[in-house]
Amino acid sequence: KPVARQQRMANAESRARAGERAPVKLARRDEARQSVALQARRDGAPGEADADSASRPGRSAESASSAKAPQRADDTAAAQNSDGNARNVDWEGRVLGHLAAHKRYPEDAISRRRGGVAKVEVTLDAGGRVRAASLAAGSGTLSLDREALAVLRRAQPLPAPPLERLSDGQIRIVLPIHFDLNQAG
Repeated sequence: KPVARQQRMANAESRARAGERAPVKLARRDEARQSVALQARRDGAPGEADADSASRPGRSAESASSAKAPQRADDTAAAQNSDGNARNVDWEGRVLGHLAAHKRYPEDAISRRRGGVAKVEVTLDAGGRVRAASLAAGSGTLSLDREALAVLRRAQPLPAPPLERLSDGQIRIVLPIHFDLNQAG
């Protein structure tokens, strides 16, 4: 088993050097293996070796069904949490898309051929209004950093955050604002 893990890591490293992305199937397979191993530990089952064999592709239908753990309340909660994570990722994507539609590339940054990513920390209320904003990490170019904060004011209100993410009626989040010269108008 350790040899297989080392081979997977070596393959991922070689793909990264070649500029390729790792297949999504590997990530899902690893997540499934970890989930089965965690479930096995909770149930007091033998352990990770069984989880490894249960998550390998090409297994028969009967071994797949026999490897499935009984449904438990905490499994249901985890599934609901996964749905919540999908909603959160979707909301963050909508916020970033909304900001991109209102973003203006500063002329001096275009003329100086400057790009980068500014990270802004934003506090939003339940309606998506910006209550506070600050620069969490600069892009290296002052005009891009200023625009990252200005776009937050210009784009209000932002898409309303999911209610489960609110704490005392607001949410604090760090958002990356990308400035790419290839997308400059």
